[in-house]
This record gives sequence, C-alpha cells and structure tokens, in this order.
Amino acid sequence: MLEADPRFAPAALEYLTWFRYDNQQRQAFWRRVEEVGRDAQRSAAAQMLGYSRVLNSFGWDIKLEIYQHYFNWLRKHSHLESAWLVLAGGLSLGTPTVWPESNSATYGFVPDIIPTKAADYPPNEATHSASLALALAIYRARPNDYRSLWMMGFALERYGWMLRGNHLWRDVPDIGKRGFPIFVEWADRFNVAALHLHPEADTVWHSHMNTVKLGGGDWISVFDRAVEVNPQNARLYEDAMRFTLPQWGSDPDTRRRIAAIATAKNPDAQWAKTLLERYDEQARQFRP
Repeated sequence: MLEADPRFAPAALEYLTWFRYDNQQRQAFWRRVEEVGRDAQRSAAAQMLGYSRVLNSFGWDIKLEIYQHYFNWLRKHSHLESAWLVLAGGLSLGTPTVWPESNSATYGFVPDIIPTKAADYPPNEATHSASLALALAIYRARPNDYRSLWMMGFALERYGWMLRGNHLWRDVPDIGKRGFPIFVEWADRFNVAALHLHPEADTVWHSHMNTVKLGGGDWISVFDRAVEVNPQNARLYEDAMRFTLPQWGSDPDTRRRIAAIATAKNPDAQWAKTLLERYDEQARQFRP
C-alpha cells in the first residue's frame, strides 16, 4: 500500500496498531510504526492519529505529560470533531486506579513493585471525571451521532469501573458496590441507542456485550450478534472468554462454544487456535 501511495501512511499506521503482537515483537512493532509514520504527511489528521495511539498506550492518567501536549495541539485544531472524541476516549481508557508514584516506571505504566493491598490503589478520579464531563459535552453538541452516544456509554462504564476498582467483588468498597451497577445500566442504554443509529458498528456491539454481562443480562446472545457484524474481531472473543473464567462464575461449556466459533470463523488465525488452551490454563491457575 505504501509503495502505491506513500500518502496512505496514516491509514497504514492505523492498521499496524491493530495488528496483534506478543511481548517479544513489541520493539520491532514500534520501530515499524515509526518507519510508517515518517512517510506520513504532517497533516492534522496524521498528528491526531499519532496522539490517539500514544494516549491509548500511555495515557492512563490525566496528569501525564502527553495530555499537556495534546491540550496544546487541540487548541489549534478545536474545529476537528474527532479530536475531541480522541481526547475523551484516551481519558476513558485510563486505569480505574492509580499506581503509587514511588512504584511507577517512566510512563507510570509498568510498576517496579506490585502493590498488594486494595488501599494501595487510589481511584483514578480526576481522569475519569474529566472523561465523563467531556463525553457529556460531546453528546450535548451531537446527540444524534452514534459516536457521541457510544462515547457517552463508554465513559459511564469506565467511571463505574473507577468506583469499583479492579478487586474481587468481596473487596470492592461500598461506593463501588452501589455505584457500579447504576453506571453500567446507564452505559448500556447509550450503547443500545448507538446501535439503533448504526447497527453495524462492531465496536459498539463489543461495548454492549460488556455492559450486558456486567448488568447480569444475556450477554452471549449479544456476542452472537456481534460476531455476525465482525467475525474477525479478536478482542471480542478475548473479552467473551474472560467472562467464562472462575472469577466471573466459571462456564467451561460456554468457553468451548466461543472457542469453536473463533476457530470456525478465523481458521488461519493463530490467536483463534490457541484461544481455548490459553483460557483453560487461566481457569486452572485461578486462586480465589
């Protein structure tokens, strides 16, 4: 594609960032992204794409320097609707809790020492409050845009996770136990509304599956519909498999069913071939 049209580099860069890779390939992957990025035109679209990749990978807390750079860039390109969605999405992807600063690496992404107590993980409140406020503003400006509705639902779901934390339910604080179901319910309403406007939006189907599961509904039927829309969406299968693990109640029959669908629809994909083995192993290693 690049040989045919070097100006296609921004789109090729987007494709690369969705390519699946393991930890051994990580450095080679990012070197390739840099190579493609150098061929990209220095347009606002290419710059926004680059920022979105960095925010998705390293924008876990609003206090990180990358947000200051993006805010400065956004003031010059505030007319771009997608630029606001990129910011809201980056903030929403922030971790529900914050790693203690003394234990954080350069990006605050991989800790040197893993905290062991729930109290060591304060809620990432500033990040998720900002994401929710921004999502509300985007929705108010464009209430009939399916992307605005989806972003609103995603921000609500992630805010609920911030209240809940990443703990087993027995260790979730009271505010999380009260607030998490409410935010999930509202998030699902926005997901449903977005799908009414755009029934083929696979990312929204993915979010809908998650909120239905978290709300105690029939998530497997949503999974079946989402697979019809995009049978190659690996993240969809991975999330569905996680819902069959012991920490979610354990469902080995559904785990085998999902794996069979994955291999049937992606017969040449290595991730699909190893899906059942990987999650069976996770189920065996679970310690409550």
